[in-house]
Amino acid sequence: RSIGRSLTVIRTYTSPSAANWPGGFPYDRSDFLPSPGSLSEMIRNINPSLIVYPRADLWPALVARAADATVPQVVVGGSVPSDSRRLKWPGRGMNARMVRRLTAIGAVSDADIRSWQRIGAPPAKIVLTGDPRDDHVLDRISDVRWIEALTGWTGGDFVLLAGSTH
Repeated sequence: RSIGRSLTVIRTYTSPSAANWPGGFPYDRSDFLPSPGSLSEMIRNINPSLIVYPRADLWPALVARAADATVPQVVVGGSVPSDSRRLKWPGRGMNARMVRRLTAIGAVSDADIRSWQRIGAPPAKIVLTGDPRDDHVLDRISDVRWIEALTGWTGGDFVLLAGSTH
């Protein structure tokens, strides 16, 4: 689907069960996320304009390498349940640096905003967006131009790298 620009979508995953996951949002390539030692090379070769994570499905090594390469990273449908280990010691401290490296977080609810802030995300990076229901909404929406709101600030053609979107 064209959103008015040249768009390449790469879907990555770490679980073999996601390899043959049913379709939804169209992608150009789908493959395993490389090992942490190869992430910098992958980012350099793909040169993504944006990395999108669903819910709170963050991969620390990918977040770190992408931040080092100044690749914008956003969370959509960002939800952190109140009983999440991310909110307790030592998880909160271990995740604080990672969430500060994100460009933006689209939180599902006010409670999720508070959870992201407890983890260490700066309030200015968190926006209440509601629940996009990653897998289900795109089945019903044929016009995906709304993605331009996320990527308009990247300028020029862009590559969207979607991680763990199963």
